[in-house]
This record gives sequence, C-alpha cells and structure tokens, in this order.
Amino acid sequence: MVEFYNQQAKQGTLPDTLDPTKFSWNRADKANVKRRRTYDLNMGRLYTSTYRPFVKQHVYFDRQLNDMVYGLYDCFPTPGHDNIGFYLTGVSSHYDFGALVVDTLPNLHVLDTGQFFPRWTWEPVGGRHAAESGMLDLSGGEDTEESSTAVGQGRVRCWAVTAGGQHYRRHAAQLPGRLRAGGDQG
Repeated sequence: MVEFYNQQAKQGTLPDTLDPTKFSWNRADKANVKRRRTYDLNMGRLYTSTYRPFVKQHVYFDRQLNDMVYGLYDCFPTPGHDNIGFYLTGVSSHYDFGALVVDTLPNLHVLDTGQFFPRWTWEPVGGRHAAESGMLDLSGGEDTEESSTAVGQGRVRCWAVTAGGQHYRRHAAQLPGRLRAGGDQG
C-alpha cells in the first residue's frame, strides 16, 4: 500500500483511476502526491485497538496514513502509553445511549457513532522534547533516556478532566455520601 502511494508521489501524478484496493485516497494524500511527498511505514505505530465492544484488533495509527486522528494522538501517543476512558454513543447515533470503558485505542464507531473521553492525556516535557514542541524546558538540563522513560518516553501523564469537572469533583466531596459522584468517597 505505502509502496504504491510512494510510486505515485515520485511521479508527482495521480493514477487515472483511484483503486481503493491499492490505497485509500483522501484530499491530503492527493495533495501530497502532487507535492511529491512520500510516506514512511513506521512499525512502531502498530496498536491494539477496540474495534467493537469486546473485540480488539491490531491497527496502524499514524498521522501520515490515518486521516483525521483528532485528539486520540494525545491520548495514545505511542503503543507504550497506557490510557483508559469512556466511549459514549454520540448525538447522531441510532441508539438511545450506550457507554463502554476501553483501555486501548478506540475505533470511533465502537458503539455506532460516538466519542471517547480519556482519563489521561500525554503531554511532551523536558529536554529535546520541549524544544521540539516549543515548550519551556523544565528538565534542568537532564535529557537522558532514563529521565525520558521515567515520565513515559518524554511525556508526562495529565488528567484530562476540564476545570469545570475538577471544580465539581472538589465540591462533590462536601456532599453527603449518597449524593457524591464517582468512586471517590473522600
């Protein structure tokens, strides 16, 4: 698949017929062919994904070859970064409501049409990672593989709950036990 695309990119022209069995074309791919931009297949981007409820499969997840990855890249930057979250049916779903907890990269049609709400996001931190992302370097000059892996391959796990949600959580602790939300009873 990637070889076929790269052949077209090296020529700088699209094939007369866009055969979907050879490559799944979108606007960005067509524009990249005209720019003669080739793609690389990175085997480190193979993930386990939740395809349907209780059905997992292996997928290739990379911005180059996947159209519209949305915020999932921040939730699962590499296959080694764990996460968990709720997958809920969306407004345009054919079903009333459904929820599923998933711990792998979700297909956005796990439960018909829906949305993933992660527990964590992974933000780049320190050293060369800060320089690459335009962030302030807080590593104190230490940029070894040890310090990098200590925070998850140059990333730190951040709570993915909005300020409003955090405000609700702080105030929920003051409610009587039967009215508290979630499993936090303290």
